[in-house]
Amino acid sequence: MPGGPSDNYLAPLMTDLTFSGVGNPAKVYYHLDVPNDRFIISYIDVPWWSPNAPDYVGINSFQVILSNADSSITYQYKDSDFASFLDNAGCASDVVIGIEGPTGSNGLQVLLDTVPPSAYAIKFTYPSPVLIQITDVTPEWNANLGNKGEFYYMNQQIDLAVNVKSVGNADATTDIVVNGIIEDSAAASVITFQATITGGLPAGTDTTIWFQWTATETGQYGFRTATV
Repeated sequence: MPGGPSDNYLAPLMTDLTFSGVGNPAKVYYHLDVPNDRFIISYIDVPWWSPNAPDYVGINSFQVILSNADSSITYQYKDSDFASFLDNAGCASDVVIGIEGPTGSNGLQVLLDTVPPSAYAIKFTYPSPVLIQITDVTPEWNANLGNKGEFYYMNQQIDLAVNVKSVGNADATTDIVVNGIIEDSAAASVITFQATITGGLPAGTDTTIWFQWTATETGQYGFRTATV
């Protein structure tokens, strides 16, 4: 649904998987396949969470393949021990497979309360022509292009850049409000900011706005932004 953490979300196997527990065999790898312009995330032997010791059961091995070449999304499933999940957790109502769009107003649910069989694949292909118009304005990066940490002196005025981009396929034609927050190492708010991009942004374009802040105490801080 719109406005939630599931916006712009991939759910290859959204359920209670866990990497915790003594002897847990779970592994996750990522690979940038440069020749084929793909990014691949592999989940290997990741078990279900279980309320019984050792706090996990069964295994799941699957991949997410993001292709820049054709804008496709592929889920590949090697194996999944769904019977162990049912036997130990006693519940099959918490498994969802699908995708949700950037605005949270549309998505594709492939499977609900079940798991695909072994040696199975699901591929989402980019439609041509595109039949819907989506307006999506989002922070592209904060502080610097790589969102990397920076060092500053105490009592030094800091100019904090926020790059905002219209990543949808439709123009944003209304004012865009950009909210920013500085948090300390305990995630407590130190200061908040707000700015307005008047008149919106055409699809595919971006703009950079600036906030100013002076740190009066030493420490480690985080800078988060959101658009409305």
